[in-house]
Amino acid sequence: MDEYTLRQLYGAKTLLYNTVDAAVTVIAETHLALAEQPYALLGRVAGIAEPAQAIGQAQISLASSVYHSIRLVNRFYDIAATQLLDQLAAQGGPPPHAG
Repeated sequence: MDEYTLRQLYGAKTLLYNTVDAAVTVIAETHLALAEQPYALLGRVAGIAEPAQAIGQAQISLASSVYHSIRLVNRFYDIAATQLLDQLAAQGGPPPHAG
């Protein structure tokens, strides 16, 4: 594999990682901001304020965990792709096609 193609693949890998990370960040921020609004409103209603706050915190925690997991998987694939490309670079090209 020539150096130009390899650099293009590294660049595409980095672009994909950065795109997913940025998208997840924006989506998470927007989602969490919107998800807090109903619970803030319900938190003003006597008798349901405490349960609403507890449910809201649970929802925010769960959603935050999901977004964190997506970022971890994205990072895992970035590392795996980097290692694969490093191996290809060290071998001078892609492995023979199996099958």
